[in-house]
Amino acid sequence: MNGVIIWLKERVSRSDFVRNVSTVFTGTAIGQIIPFLAAPALTRLYKPEEFGAFAMYSAAALLVGVSATGRYSLAIILQDNEEDAIQLLALSVIFACGVSLLSAAIVIPCGRAIWISLQGSASSVWLYYVPLAVLLAGVNDAVTSWVTRRKQFRELSISRATQAAVIVGSSLGIGVFVDGAGGLIWGSLLGQCVAIMVLWPCLWRELQVRRVPILLSGLRRQVLRHRDFPKYDLPAAFINLLANQMPVFLFTRLFGGIVTGLYSLTQRILSVPSLAIANAILDVFKQRTSEDYARTGSCRTIYLKALKALMGIAFLPAVMLFFLGPQMFAFIFGEPWRPAGEFARILAPLFFMRFVASPLSYVFYVAGKQKVNLVWQSALLVLATASILLGGHIGGVRVALICFSATYCALYAVYLTFSYRFSLKNV
Repeated sequence: MNGVIIWLKERVSRSDFVRNVSTVFTGTAIGQIIPFLAAPALTRLYKPEEFGAFAMYSAAALLVGVSATGRYSLAIILQDNEEDAIQLLALSVIFACGVSLLSAAIVIPCGRAIWISLQGSASSVWLYYVPLAVLLAGVNDAVTSWVTRRKQFRELSISRATQAAVIVGSSLGIGVFVDGAGGLIWGSLLGQCVAIMVLWPCLWRELQVRRVPILLSGLRRQVLRHRDFPKYDLPAAFINLLANQMPVFLFTRLFGGIVTGLYSLTQRILSVPSLAIANAILDVFKQRTSEDYARTGSCRTIYLKALKALMGIAFLPAVMLFFLGPQMFAFIFGEPWRPAGEFARILAPLFFMRFVASPLSYVFYVAGKQKVNLVWQSALLVLATASILLGGHIGGVRVALICFSATYCALYAVYLTFSYRFSLKNV
């Protein structure tokens, strides 16, 4: 009889996981259909060099934004009681405000010099919007973590679908009247605002019910209790993001803005849908992994389930890109974007490995292995940068991309091996 009860509990638990993933994935997927359908219009409205400028802005905003919450937002989901979670939520928002103000203090007097050093041109106006993007990203990250903790996956799904729709609509609408990359940048900012607005009522209702006072002593306690997140995970996350964004900076300096624009479209088309799907799984994987690990000391069952799902989803698109990438890009986005399809073909294995490995990396946080993650991220940055520089020196942008893709794939294989080992406690 006990065996039957255990089996039934496991079946219910699995069905909850699948249902929650489906809830987040459905809204996210719907939201991604709109950008994909709008991409041909965007590529005809914006030039490759304008996509390149937007890529430079996005890279700068992401690199600063990764530190927006001090990574304390990751700990919101892990808390045993609501009071500590609310303290961490407040701490994350305070950090976001502080980082935004600090970045403004640097960008306002030095923005022009920074932009010229990065891009080699004087059009630095959009760099001044980085502090706003950092603030919005930090608040959105904190609120999303709270909503995930509360298992409000339906609201999260609606938020992401709405955000995608606003980004596309704004980019198209503004791009008709404004020259340059302004429409892309304003679309991104407006999308972040809307995502927060959709989730805010969920958070506000909870805060009104609980009315937990935000005290300096409580914030200090959370800072000390979770100090490993800014101490180890923040550098690791920054290094990982720098490794991912390094091609944008290097391609701009080595090959010019047009190549950067082609690469950024490849990233935009391949990363946005794939990351949306992976994040839908990650949002549920975070909650379930934390729960299983705390209760049994193992999250390997759900780890293997997520691994199989991720590999199954990514396999066919990766194969299609490898064999048909140039033809697909030329047909969908126009003949001038055929080289971006060549880039997609080369990078298809990288995106497959990243899609599979990224959601499963949350095991490092649950298992408290931030130090290992930091070492791996450091190796990724050094080797990825070296691969682009070496490949570019040997044979130009194509060889640089091949070296970059191969290096990433090898390192992600190592990453998956570690995350699998850490899915069991005391490993």
